[in-house]
Amino acid sequence: MATRTRYEVLPTTPTERQATGHRWKFTVDGKIRATHRNKVDAVQDAKTVANAEWEANGTLGELKIKGRGGLIQDSRTYGADPVGTKG
Repeated sequence: MATRTRYEVLPTTPTERQATGHRWKFTVDGKIRATHRNKVDAVQDAKTVANAEWEANGTLGELKIKGRGGLIQDSRTYGADPVGTKG
């Protein structure tokens, strides 16, 4: 089974917020790629990068968008969904 690149949009920690002045971050496989002042910009950035990776390289991806409490609010996949999964 092919692995997917994990993209996430989530709130910054207080330390990150103090250092950058931004409230939202976009990560790729757990590493911060960018920080943004608002969630809308962070989500747009993440969607653009995930879709570009899929179109250019065929890289499978999954984007998780989390709220302030850390709960997943939305999830999107890039590339074919796995066959035979129940859910």
